Amino acid sequence: MARIRNKLHRQFKRYLGTEDPSNIVAGMRGQAEAGGHDDCVAFFDGLPGFFEAVARTYEEYEDKNKMALRNLDISSEELNSANSKLERLNRSMEAMLESLGPALLFFNKGGLCADTFSRSCLDLLECEPAGAYIWDVLNCGDDARASLEKLLTLAFKNISAMTVEDLFKIAPQFYPHSKGLVISLKYKPIFGGSGALQGILLIAEDITEEVHYKALANQREMHSKKILRLIQNRKDYLAFLGQVEEFFLSENPLFYEQISLFELKGDLHTFKGLAGSFYLDDFAEIIQNLETLVVQEGMTLRNAFGHIEEAIPEIFSTIEGARDFVQSLFGDGGAVDPNLVQVRRDELISFFKALSMEEGVGALKDLYYKTFLTVPIKDLLLSLDQHIRETAGRLGKSMKSSRLEGDTFSLPVGVYDDVFSTFVHLVRNAIDHGIESPEERERNGKAREGQIMVRAETFDNQGEPWFRIIFRDDGAGINAQNIRERMAALEQDSTGMKDEEVIQNIFMPGFSSKRGVSIMSGRGVGLSAISKEVRKLGGSISVSSEPGKGTTFAIDLPILDDVAIRG
Repeated sequence: MARIRNKLHRQFKRYLGTEDPSNIVAGMRGQAEAGGHDDCVAFFDGLPGFFEAVARTYEEYEDKNKMALRNLDISSEELNSANSKLERLNRSMEAMLESLGPALLFFNKGGLCADTFSRSCLDLLECEPAGAYIWDVLNCGDDARASLEKLLTLAFKNISAMTVEDLFKIAPQFYPHSKGLVISLKYKPIFGGSGALQGILLIAEDITEEVHYKALANQREMHSKKILRLIQNRKDYLAFLGQVEEFFLSENPLFYEQISLFELKGDLHTFKGLAGSFYLDDFAEIIQNLETLVVQEGMTLRNAFGHIEEAIPEIFSTIEGARDFVQSLFGDGGAVDPNLVQVRRDELISFFKALSMEEGVGALKDLYYKTFLTVPIKDLLLSLDQHIRETAGRLGKSMKSSRLEGDTFSLPVGVYDDVFSTFVHLVRNAIDHGIESPEERERNGKAREGQIMVRAETFDNQGEPWFRIIFRDDGAGINAQNIRERMAALEQDSTGMKDEEVIQNIFMPGFSSKRGVSIMSGRGVGLSAISKEVRKLGGSISVSSEPGKGTTFAIDLPILDDVAIRG
């Protein structure tokens, strides 16, 4: 306090000419009292207390100022410390971003990229993204840019029922790298403390090697499946190669004998389906390309023959490679004659005993047919389950193993080969058009896996032996309205026809209610190819369907030469 008083005295001296103001105050009080000025006397009597209060207040404010200055010093130190830590954090983040393999960048609601980004962007996204728009960084076209702008609006205004992560699944998922690298893109939302979306973090990663090794693994898996399929069906495989050679590569190729474009398309489609079932993808692609050429508007049969002739060298090379593959697996013994019939030792012994016992001609004939000239129906249909699994795998659908039910009987070898080979179209058609995706089946209260049931049975048709094969799937069924619309497009009138009658038109030449063409689906010749082969043998084919429940195909055929022997 003394220090404060001294400071005040110095101020008085500066302005009043004396360090002690009490003498001045006393003189002035005396004059006021002599003049009878009581108010002034009271004022001068209060001045010592006032000066004391000023001194005390001065001291308090000085203490507060000192504290404030001290706090300011402390805050400055804390600020400097925080700045130092932030600088170290920035250096650490920069070092981290520099060392990361993925490219990282941030962009805001306007699509503008922030200054902070990892140096990997220069290699993986081939640009420096700072200050650029995300659609320019990703080399988006007009449509992709418009889509991204809409996504940003939906995300930042929170006007979509979808989460931000789900919204950006629609955004570009790969960057088109100029050097052929496979660059995957992932989008992560960045939320602020209030929970509001602040920006989007883009992560670009080079997955070229991963994709390469996955492709290599898939290739090896397909190779293994091909070997297994060949081992299990070597005879059918070689028979198919023989059919290809006879149709395309013989001295008098059978494709020249086709009398219409539709028949030619049907044969090509059958070859494509069978090629796929044996993992002959190169050959299937050749046939796919031929189909594309043959269905062109204005195509003539002569021109179609010309396209096939141009493809002959490529077909020859592919089939030679397929035969070399068989030889690499089985050696020279791999070339099994498809006309050979395998007979079990015990069957030969039974037949020898029957001959030795001089049994009746009828009994020997039956045994001969059963042993040497017929094959069980289940053996003819055995490969269909493999077709089902393979087709389902390629189309991303789930299928249970097919069920074979019904009678046990045999059919003459070779008589029904052509019609049975077309059944691959039927199961492919059922899986491609009928069986829903696992997610859709689940939504509809079905098991995720679809199923095709196959039933074979014999029956009497006006005194003649016949057999029926039924294919029943549990898919979505056939939409009769779609068939009517397709008929209208083909200038066919469906007025007055029942739905059951309408859906029979799926066997019409060139008819298909599915949009688009792929290596799995044809051009309306799959089911008509079956119908054509069935009619050749004097049989019939029909379809029935219940929307949402499934579709059933029934094929009736005569047992030719009365050689079917019930097991």
